Amino acid sequence: NSIRKSHWNQERGLFTDSVYDGKQSTVFTEFSNALTLLYGIADAEQTRRVQANLVKPPQDLARVSPLYFHYVIEALLAVGESDYAWSYMSQKWAPAMNEMEDPFITEEWDWRRASPCHGGGAGVVWTLSTHALGVYPLEPGHRRVRIAPRTGALTWAKGVVPADCGDIHVAWRKEGQRFTVSVDLPADVAGEIALPVTKAKDFSVKLDGRVLDLRSLSIVPASTGSECLIPISGGKHSAEIAPR
Repeated sequence: NSIRKSHWNQERGLFTDSVYDGKQSTVFTEFSNALTLLYGIADAEQTRRVQANLVKPPQDLARVSPLYFHYVIEALLAVGESDYAWSYMSQKWAPAMNEMEDPFITEEWDWRRASPCHGGGAGVVWTLSTHALGVYPLEPGHRRVRIAPRTGALTWAKGVVPADCGDIHVAWRKEGQRFTVSVDLPADVAGEIALPVTKAKDFSVKLDGRVLDLRSLSIVPASTGSECLIPISGGKHSAEIAPR
């Protein structure tokens, strides 16, 4: 498309922010380049280079404020950079969260400046609920869901997603190659739990304490390897995957 051709800077491996009178701007931003990944503007080679520049940003790359930060995290997760995405989120948000007596979403990274409470930065809450907890709707109204946490560098997460059909509770923990997840779905909600397949050649999968026959389960590709899908109905369930 036109953006892919006119805004791409081959030397920098980034998309410029604007083009005026046929000349590219010398301004390159984290936000604009994240959007090229998130919305499929970058081709495969451009994606590879933009991804590398977002993970190891050059000094002159203009960084986003809290108002647009979740777009960058969403883009990183979309290209499989979950380790860096969660680490980056912690790096940017932890200082303010730890300093404030009553934490809130700020307009700037220095919470002492500008608006002390701004809805524009709340996108990270959706990101955490969707990707860290891993609650993905498969049907409108969350009538069917897939529980597939993007764990990355995280070792655990616990939370609730308020859906039209009722609250969806999720808690998971990662210990070495052992991964456990507990869910509590509304009675009329069904779906599946996606467990990250361990690197061990021989592994076992349990649902509610019962060892499952691996031949009855689907193994599907995922952004960071593959996943084992376990069908579930409404109610409380616990699942585990671990080396034998």
